[in-house]
Amino acid sequence: MNPADEQTFPSYLQWLASHGDDEIAALLRHLIAAGSSELIDSFTGALQAPAQRFVTRSGPPHRRALSHLTATELAILHAASELDSAHHVTTFPELEEALTELFDIAGTEQSQRPTPEQIRTAFYSLTRWGLIFGPHLHLTGTIPAPVSDPPQFKVPPQLPHFFQPSTEELWRLVDATACPIPTNELPDTIENLPPRQRRLLTTLAHAGGIGHSASLHPGADPSKPLPTMVRAGILDQLDEDTARLSGRVQQYLRGGLIAPPGGRYAESQQPTTSSEQAQRLDTANTVDTTAAASAIQLLQELDAAIADISAQPLAPLISGGVGPREITKITRRRNISADAAREQLLWLAHTGLIDLGVPRPHPADQYGNPLWATTELAIDLRSMPPARAWAHLLASWSRSPHSPALSQRLFEQQDSHSSLAELRGL
Repeated sequence: MNPADEQTFPSYLQWLASHGDDEIAALLRHLIAAGSSELIDSFTGALQAPAQRFVTRSGPPHRRALSHLTATELAILHAASELDSAHHVTTFPELEEALTELFDIAGTEQSQRPTPEQIRTAFYSLTRWGLIFGPHLHLTGTIPAPVSDPPQFKVPPQLPHFFQPSTEELWRLVDATACPIPTNELPDTIENLPPRQRRLLTTLAHAGGIGHSASLHPGADPSKPLPTMVRAGILDQLDEDTARLSGRVQQYLRGGLIAPPGGRYAESQQPTTSSEQAQRLDTANTVDTTAAASAIQLLQELDAAIADISAQPLAPLISGGVGPREITKITRRRNISADAAREQLLWLAHTGLIDLGVPRPHPADQYGNPLWATTELAIDLRSMPPARAWAHLLASWSRSPHSPALSQRLFEQQDSHSSLAELRGL
């Protein structure tokens, strides 16, 4: 692109301003619904320091900012960052060439790479998220017909920071899968490391995955632990004195799914016969029917639980939890098991249908004492259509910080952990 065209290319803010208020509002709603509200703080396009950019949000920055994207979409943004598309107008052929180079370096098998059509579809999907822009691109992400290469583009100026080599999160997905160790051998390879190397690996994992050491210099002793792990593919060397955990090793240490060597980006397109398709459809219908029946049953059980607690609020323990005495009372009144009573109480707490406070009217024998009682929302839920009530339960569970796993009593204060809501939303 010639310098004159570079000067006339709109800035990110100008491109956003070319859309209507409804379109901008829809974009923000989609980002919030996807759990990616961290991106909203950066939509001014200012190249601030990371510590300044995310001061309005609590929790580690970037943790969920791009988690709604597919592997191919992350690879496209990675390639665009390598091309410095935040500052220079980029063409689609340049993007494809950069992607090919990244896949070659990572050792991605040809059969696992996205097709040109899949890359093109992912490209326009990124415009709908406001992550690729240009004068001939729109937030609707409409794919033009006839098929042609997408127009020239840029990425928002805040985006490259997500794809720096030292970024803790694995947004540089192509680099993260470069570790060549077969997936079935990776656990044994890590667990059988010499004690010193294993300790260093644990230290790196707790420190965000990045380490600095003079032992990584070209003239240093290659038998040292860090250079040895670099050669084994367990660490990726970033510069003369910096290394980071390979993404696949990081996935193993976090207890998550481990990507295959080189990653997998191609969509599965195995041909199926008509009988196989019919069988899959029957299976899907059976699963849907079973799931719907389970949802209706849970709503009915919670309705009965709400009615019971409305009439008989639960007395808390000193710690605020619910003890076995109250659980036993519920099982006798409703003729259900203790496990069923606990599960239903957990759903009620997750969704804000019960809370600890002073109910009105207050039981005469417990006057003035806080009790676990139903909320006004519980009354509303009982009158909701089943579909709306189920949607409320799921949405509330995804935001709930409550976990009973770390305590022997329901609803004690130590059961709440803010990070659980982030994990549930993933």
